[in-house]
Amino acid sequence: MLDAWKKKIDEGFTDDKFSKLICIMNSVSNLSKNNSIVFHDGLKINWKISAIQYAYELIKGDINDIKRGILEFIEKKRRNREKTSKIVTFYLLRMKVKEITRQL
Repeated sequence: MLDAWKKKIDEGFTDDKFSKLICIMNSVSNLSKNNSIVFHDGLKINWKISAIQYAYELIKGDINDIKRGILEFIEKKRRNREKTSKIVTFYLLRMKVKEITRQL
């Protein structure tokens, strides 16, 4: 049953990941007792879990790309902070040296 549902979604939305996700969310949120896709003996919950897992598999790569981008941004920010700190330290030392040389 779930495989047929996945196949229909894959055929209906071949390259449009966003539309696939919208369809999955609508399917999961619209399950009711009158829905013929699900039986009433606990399969509804298993079906929802499987549908959500399928949705996660569709966007897992995007999530990893976002995670990688955030980590790269944090690392770049850290390096910039370290670089700025070194520059500030250098100028403070330079000012201190000038001050000492003036006193001599």
